[in-house]
Amino acid sequence: MAKLLYSPTSVLLEQALVLWHENSETDERWDVFYTLGTRGDDETLDAAKIWCANTDATKRELAANLLNQFGERIFDNNGRGVTFPSAGRVVPLLEKLIDDPEAGVIASAIIGLGWYSAYEIILARPSLSTHASPSVRFAVACGLNGAESKAAIDILIALASDEDDEVRDRASWVLGCESMLDTPEIRQALMRNLDDWQTDTRCEALVGLARRKDARVIPHIKKELAAVTVYYVAIEAAGHIASPELVKPLEELRSRWDEDKDLLERALICCKGLSDPKERWLWGGEDNIFIPNWVTDMTES
Repeated sequence: MAKLLYSPTSVLLEQALVLWHENSETDERWDVFYTLGTRGDDETLDAAKIWCANTDATKRELAANLLNQFGERIFDNNGRGVTFPSAGRVVPLLEKLIDDPEAGVIASAIIGLGWYSAYEIILARPSLSTHASPSVRFAVACGLNGAESKAAIDILIALASDEDDEVRDRASWVLGCESMLDTPEIRQALMRNLDDWQTDTRCEALVGLARRKDARVIPHIKKELAAVTVYYVAIEAAGHIASPELVKPLEELRSRWDEDKDLLERALICCKGLSDPKERWLWGGEDNIFIPNWVTDMTES
């Protein structure tokens, strides 16, 4: 990674093109993209502009990925919000690409627009959320992460019931674990997914409702804690809802759950009412199904 920082932009652009054509999923590929993106120079932007208009869909998709998070980023005082000074030059290019005939190009452009918080452009094309390609619908769920308008939430709620597992999972994650909004409609969408056959989707719903202090999730948390395989996220959800009803199931888990004893004890502390309910938690673990950023407990609606 270090040597990439000193490589000429022309060399990195050639590497990016080769790695993209090879469909390489190595760390090298993403390191090259990250270096070019954070460098944010005119040479990279000019190359992306040319590739945006190329007849080769592979180059257009590459261009969209180069433009994602392009250039300098400025964080606000609490380190959470971020703005991109280059957005004015980049967003118009991505907007053109979401009308591309190729699903891969559209998906990459949508994700880029989401990074720049250009939600209105995604929302102006509601047909994207019902696109025939799951990769495009998945990108819409990703791209609307952070959007708070009713139109955006309605689309995410619809995608939380998508026939594709990954789309359903991502929309549930955005609604349940990323959004700070709390509405009856969001809760209803999450409740529907509590019995989803797919573990990830079920777990996003579990945490989403627990964060919102919805007592209806408690029996589902109990069920997850009593399962043969107990996921980190079930213990996380227990800590978020902090219900005394979960003290016994958590204590019973001590004898058979060795993955993260500290996580279990912290959840117990919350369920016993021994911690500040507004405490911000960082739940970690490389193998977690869900690894959120710092989140504040939701208040009841």
